[in-house]
This record gives sequence, structure tokens and C-alpha cells, in this order.
Amino acid sequence: MLALAKRALRSRRARYLAAAGGLTLLLLALSLHCSSGEGACSAAKSVIQGAGRQGEPSGRLQHKFEEIYEYGGWGLEGNGSGPGSTFNATVSIREILGKAIEALDVNSMIDVPCGAMAWMPLLLEEVERTRPKFRYLGLDIAASVVAQNKRAFAAKAAWRFDSFDLSAQPLPRGYDLVHTRDALQHLSCPTGVAALRNLAHSGARYLLVGSYNSTANVQIENGAHFDINLKAHPYNLDRPLAVFPEASAPGPPKFMLLYSVEELRKQDFAAMQLRCAFPQACPGCP
Repeated sequence: MLALAKRALRSRRARYLAAAGGLTLLLLALSLHCSSGEGACSAAKSVIQGAGRQGEPSGRLQHKFEEIYEYGGWGLEGNGSGPGSTFNATVSIREILGKAIEALDVNSMIDVPCGAMAWMPLLLEEVERTRPKFRYLGLDIAASVVAQNKRAFAAKAAWRFDSFDLSAQPLPRGYDLVHTRDALQHLSCPTGVAALRNLAHSGARYLLVGSYNSTANVQIENGAHFDINLKAHPYNLDRPLAVFPEASAPGPPKFMLLYSVEELRKQDFAAMQLRCAFPQACPGCP
């Protein structure tokens, strides 16, 4: 039975189901064997690694977020990016980012998702006063939002924008810092782990990412919302270099966590994906 389970996990159908969120059913057979040996753990982690690279099919995920902007799913505040993107709500994050850029000698940054650029221009213009060659790349899965940003900031030669699926595409190289404030809280656990893996392999020096202090992470569908806690199960990213409270953000207490990308890359994202999808399937895995 174990041999059959391994072959099933390696099949194209298994990989598709894993990426689409059907991993729990696939791993059910392995759960009977994993505690008795390493073979099933290795097989399960192999397919999870593949699912972590793929995430949800890009077009399907893009459509969800395009609809959110088109129909005002997050409200009209922040140019459609929601109440957390208004001028008042971003006082803290602008201060955190500005100080981090100076302290870490950051000369280039990826912002993913960049959203509708309701507040980032305020920060970038301030940064450019002391770092005139600062480069900014804004990425977002909503192509309509990216097109709008390209039109609005066409005169800014050092500001670039592109349509991008964080869960399914490798990040562009050549940037010092990756900033992702309000992305992972809108992703299902498997899709979020796929995004984290891509963030960890960005080639940047640092990652500044949003998180909460919720006691437990919950399962959601992509496009919904939960107060993600990256320091808790199943992510267990409990060793950030620094933690910055976002005092001005609305809602429950919110924080920005600073990680070394080099250290983050050492995480076992296959095991993380397994914990995310079916925590009891592989008790012998870390």
C-alpha cells in the first residue's frame, strides 16, 4: 500500500489536487504509515514541495482579486485597497519602512502587493530626498490595478509596475528589500506557504512582512481574510530579526516582522505545506 501511495503522490493528478487544495485527501493514506517510517514522509514532502512551488493556478487566483477591486470588495477607501491603505492608517508603516530603509542601507525595494498606491508615493518621495537613485518595483496580481499605476506614475522612471502572482512566480532579482504588508492574510494556507517560499527565494537581503498576534491561524479560501500569525503553527517563523508594531493600523494589533531572507530560505517549506494541509499526516516530520 505504501508503494501505491508513493506512486499516487508523484502523479500529475496528485500534484494538481495538491495545488488546488485537495492535499488532505491525498495524504490520508499516508497518515496510516508515516509514523512507522521515513519513506512516506519523504514521499509526502516531495509532492508538497512541488505544490509549494506551484500554488493555486495563476489565472484563477488573479480573477478573484480582479473581482475584489472591480466590485469594491474591500470598500472604496485606499483607492479600493481597503481601510488599511488610507493616509491615516499607514502613518506607522511609512515610519517603519522609512527607518528600515535607512538603517539597513536599502537602495531598492519590491512591494508586493502594491495595490492601488494610495500611500506608497508619500514614502517613496520622502526616501528619494536622501536616496535619489532608489529603485521601486510594485507588483500586484490585479492587472487592472497595475495598468492604472503605470498610467498614474508614468513620469517616475525609477518606479516600475508589473502584474505578478506571488504564489506561482519567482520574484525578480536585484532588490535589497521585499515588502509585503497585506497579502498573506488573504491567501489560503497552501497558497500562502507557496508565496512564502517564493519570498524566501527572492535573492533580496531582507523581508518585511505583515503579521498579527492571533492565537491560532484558520483555514480560508483565497480572497477572504484572517489575522495571520506567521510566528504560530503551521508557519512557525518565530525568529524575526525585529518586530515593529503598526500602531496606526485599524483593527486588531498588527505588526511588521523583519526577516533575513538568507535565514528564511533555510525553512523546510515542504514540511510547512504538510503541516498546513493535514497536520496529523506526518508526525515524524519537523
